[in-house]
Amino acid sequence: SDVCSSDLGHERFHLFGWTGGTHIALRCAADHPENVASCVLLGPFWELDDMRAADRGFEFARVLVESGGPELYASYWYMGGLSPGFVERNFDQVEDWVRQRTGGDAFLQRDTAQIVRWMRVLRGTWTDAGEAARIAAPTLILAHELDPWHAGPSARMARALHRHMPRAQFALLEGLGSMAPIEDPQAVLDAVGSFHEAVCAAPR
Repeated sequence: SDVCSSDLGHERFHLFGWTGGTHIALRCAADHPENVASCVLLGPFWELDDMRAADRGFEFARVLVESGGPELYASYWYMGGLSPGFVERNFDQVEDWVRQRTGGDAFLQRDTAQIVRWMRVLRGTWTDAGEAARIAAPTLILAHELDPWHAGPSARMARALHRHMPRAQFALLEGLGSMAPIEDPQAVLDAVGSFHEAVCAAPR
């Protein structure tokens, strides 16, 4: 969109990107530095030097979609993003989420090749290392510890991005996976809140 920040009534924004949204947040921070007050990247994707484990994860997903259909893949997606303890305690809730996603997500209705192709693209690098290194806005890279299907987003991907953004802060949500905001929203709020308090208290 070509909408300017002033059209929305604000000149500067605090950006929050989660998984695929981190690509958009990084691009905004790189392309419009004057409008970005801070940036939180929760579970960012970043292409690793060795993507063999991720490639195997894509193959897991392909077989699940082809052999088990969208419902089995959605179950795998949720259960892979939640801690084992949460799944055990809240399986009825997980099944309800699976039903909602299966019934309302057009992504799962696409052909398998297109689904896997999009997974690969999402786990690539959309902002090159040089652009990431030049981002001046205060940035928090917030990673989650668990990635049982090895295709990310993962702590390894977050740390790889952090190596290119040495001025950014890095924090790890221990015992949580990619569904951290659903499983433990308070842990996410605490980490982001502390970061924003420090940003807002710092002199410009």
